Amino acid sequence: LVITDDQPELAGQHLTLAHLNAEGASEPVVVNESGDVVAASGCPRGALFVTRQLTLPDGRSVTVKSGFQLLKESAEKLTLTQYSQQCGVAEDKIAALADAFTRHGRKAAVITHGGMMAGNGFYSAWAVMMLNALIGNLSLEGGVFVGGGKFNGATDGPRYNLESFAGKVKPKGLSIARSKTAYESSEEYRSKAAAGVSPYPARAPWYPFVAGQLTELLTSALEGYPYPLKAWISNMTNPLYGVPGLRAVAEEKLKDPQRLPLFIAIDAFMNETTALADYIVPDTHNFESWGFSAPWAGVASKATTARWPVVPAATAKTADGEPASMEAFCIAVAKRLNLPGFGENAITDAQGNRYPLHRAEDYYLRMAANIAFMGNAPVAEAISEDLTLTGVQ
Repeated sequence: LVITDDQPELAGQHLTLAHLNAEGASEPVVVNESGDVVAASGCPRGALFVTRQLTLPDGRSVTVKSGFQLLKESAEKLTLTQYSQQCGVAEDKIAALADAFTRHGRKAAVITHGGMMAGNGFYSAWAVMMLNALIGNLSLEGGVFVGGGKFNGATDGPRYNLESFAGKVKPKGLSIARSKTAYESSEEYRSKAAAGVSPYPARAPWYPFVAGQLTELLTSALEGYPYPLKAWISNMTNPLYGVPGLRAVAEEKLKDPQRLPLFIAIDAFMNETTALADYIVPDTHNFESWGFSAPWAGVASKATTARWPVVPAATAKTADGEPASMEAFCIAVAKRLNLPGFGENAITDAQGNRYPLHRAEDYYLRMAANIAFMGNAPVAEAISEDLTLTGVQ
């Protein structure tokens, strides 16, 4: 249940047991089939459509609605004709697609990817993926499922500690993209609530469930909301090209040092965004560099793929003889700043031995070693054919 009244500290919040009883837990509640308000964890089947008035222990009366009720009301804000006009798809085609999608019960699925790379991409992707939840196909035959996952070697693994080290500097405060952060934890919310005014709406959207928001990062910095940046270091990105409409509203501001004093771009290519950088650091491309990635969620098996240089890097060499790259830049800057975790004795293994981090290979080869020992059993020793096929010695 969601509190829908415009009351400070309550509006938009999930109703919990703590709202109903000072001794209650912060657990969301639902309405069961008998019409009682109960903890969600103990309710096998709840009412889908709920609109109800409740009185809280402090005497305040609030209106609560089920999430499904709110979704229905949101969907019905426009008619089918209006939706058709908005998206340019004929009404009969929308109806036919809806029928085709729902006529198979749970044996249907919808996915999305590249078309969602826009300023409203999170909401669009969320809406599309919600269709799977609405037909109840999650983790069922013919539906969609979470992928098998990956072997993450960039951790404190079975061979090397690549995440923890003494003196590690950790990021703190709010994400500038307002992601992985609730608006209710912001200074803006607290100051409005303290002044007795409704803290809603916020100046711009917040994304508590999103890991990262490149579409919001740059505009947030240029607008100074929730705060401005002193410097931006980009890597392999081109938001002025990739985010529809962004160039028209952000390009001139990106050129203004009063809004962003320093812009460093690390990239293998000159593009619409890097062309405006104060400094450009040459980077290697995929055939010249190391890396590890995992398949998208459509692969059921747990898997990780490795990438290694197959041709010499075309970039200039650093004073240490390493190819200019993102890794070389980060290591050099960290060493100049005397940051822990770089240079001599930077990496420890499971036995406490120490190893240097001066170049990309120092990191990636140990990451590979972690991955090799993360399965049910370590991978077999490399044979001559492996070395011949990969070119890695």
